[in-house]
Amino acid sequence: MTDDDRNPGAAWDLIEDLLAEEEIERVAKLPAEERRKQMQAQGIDPERAHALASEVLTKQGFAPVASAPVEAPRVIDLAKERGKRDRQRRPAMTLLLVAAAVAVAALGGGAAIVAYNKAPPAPPTPAPPIPTAPPGPSPEELAEKQRQADGLRQLASADCAAGHWASCRLELQGAAKLDPKGDGARSVQRMRDEATRGANQDAFESKASSGSRSLPPDFKKDLRAAIAPSSGQSLRLVCARAPEPSHLCDQLAAAITSAGWAVTRAALATDAGVVHGIVIDVATDADDATQNAADALAAGLGQAYLRTRGPHDAPPGGDAPLRLTVGVQ
Repeated sequence: MTDDDRNPGAAWDLIEDLLAEEEIERVAKLPAEERRKQMQAQGIDPERAHALASEVLTKQGFAPVASAPVEAPRVIDLAKERGKRDRQRRPAMTLLLVAAAVAVAALGGGAAIVAYNKAPPAPPTPAPPIPTAPPGPSPEELAEKQRQADGLRQLASADCAAGHWASCRLELQGAAKLDPKGDGARSVQRMRDEATRGANQDAFESKASSGSRSLPPDFKKDLRAAIAPSSGQSLRLVCARAPEPSHLCDQLAAAITSAGWAVTRAALATDAGVVHGIVIDVATDADDATQNAADALAAGLGQAYLRTRGPHDAPPGGDAPLRLTVGVQ
């Protein structure tokens, strides 16, 4: 290792780890010539040690101090001049002790000498900033989104009633993005299901030959499986006064009754006007079991590819909480 390879900064760290306060006091009491002899006995060049120590102290921010002169031993009055002597000798003594330690470190040896002056501690690492969530929308923005969502759902309701299933579904999707919470409402879910069933029915009818509506045997079991969990549910089945809807009502009554429902049948009133298709109505004050049964009935009829609208909200206090009306085609 060359002199340029030696790192005074590393030597300074070794100085702080090796030295002890009592050793300073012991070495400080030695005459200058004795200190030089002890350093030379350990293989240390006092002049080289002083040069290394001066380099270390300079890099640590201390002014370099000349080495202590070699003096012949002399007798002094410790009681009278102890304080004065200590003050005069301390800078030179400290530099000499540091020089010895630096020299030992540079030569690969060790010594029990400690430095009084230490490097300043490293500044503490600042804590990383705590990320904060971006501010949410203002009440005004939320109100505007709600208004837009309500408008889209009104358009969807009109399109579903007119059988415009694609438009109805797109408008419901747009409302869901603006108001995700409102998308979970029962009325909205029913509207979406109705649009899906309507689109499926359109696709089915485009491939099938036109004719009277019927409930084929293969679809009867699907209808029964869909509504069987609501066994015991009461249903008012209202049929239009015509052969085709009357025949379909016979098939529906048989299938729904076989699933454990209590079906009462009635004819559509003459003053009710012309009703087209199949409509499910459920009273707004009906219990949850009846509401769930209405949804199951709509799903079952959709699996049978019977065009069905609803469930729609009906005024409370009617002749039945759940009503299925079969109108003309």
